[in-house]
Amino acid sequence: MFFSLSVGWGCLIMFASYNKFRHNCYRDAMVVSSLDTITSVIAGFVVFSVLGEMARELGTDVSQVVKGGPGLAFIAYPEAVGFLPVPQLWSVIFFFMLYTLGLDSEFALLECVMSSLTDQFPPLRRNKFYFTLGFCIFCFLVALPSTTHGGQYVWGLMDKYGGDFAVLLIAFFEIIALMWIYGFRNFSQDIYAMLGHKPGIYWIVTWVAIAPILIILVFIAAMFFYKPLILEADVYYPPWSDGVGWLLALLSMIQIPLWAIIMTLLQKGDTLLDKIKMACTKNDHFDHRLRKHEHDTDAVAMVPTTKMTPGYDNPSIKF
Repeated sequence: MFFSLSVGWGCLIMFASYNKFRHNCYRDAMVVSSLDTITSVIAGFVVFSVLGEMARELGTDVSQVVKGGPGLAFIAYPEAVGFLPVPQLWSVIFFFMLYTLGLDSEFALLECVMSSLTDQFPPLRRNKFYFTLGFCIFCFLVALPSTTHGGQYVWGLMDKYGGDFAVLLIAFFEIIALMWIYGFRNFSQDIYAMLGHKPGIYWIVTWVAIAPILIILVFIAAMFFYKPLILEADVYYPPWSDGVGWLLALLSMIQIPLWAIIMTLLQKGDTLLDKIKMACTKNDHFDHRLRKHEHDTDAVAMVPTTKMTPGYDNPSIKF
């Protein structure tokens, strides 16, 4: 889910930010996650059936056919396509699928970063074309080392440390901040203000307890079973490369505690405890936004305000 659905990467939040205030995000979440699960299951049948046939042809075990990574897409699967009728056609379709898969992922990740920057620095919006062009050129130059003879080493380093441990820890802190610091009651009331109904007990229990426990257990297991990076069976990375990899992972993971400390120190208060309380207290900014959209019914998927009744103690509902 973290890689197929981009959970914890910010892309889903970025796309959702373009919706109307009362857009039925619950329906979208159910549809997108269900389709993602179904697609993953179908892809699993396709991949392992092909690998099983290759293992039968070679007279070996499936685990010995190919390891995960680029070898699966660019070595094992092209060989398997060669056994099909009209292999040229299937080869074109297969690599076109890989191209579109990478392209749409790049759209989402690129727009996620650019939306964050343009929201933080509004003057960039006035020059969106040049900003986008410059950022794409920058990403192109940064990716050039991956096309060299040692590119596979660079790719392996970024793949393992850039999105393995970091995304688990980021997702854990996201759900803790939202459900335990902001509070699941406030979050449920926000959903009620947008959709006209509150999430059920299943979602509350999942968000508050099950999801963070599972995420942190997976993270601990990944750390416990951690092994130095290996490119192939007998090809090891040099020891210093693991240090570079952990620096790459910390570059994203350190942002959460770093900015938590900075925002806490910037709060008003006589003592450190007062500053921490202020940093964890909801301000009126979001409530004003709810008042602004209270009677907004111009979208097709919006919930009529006549179906809404006050709940909890959200001042925006009583306004």
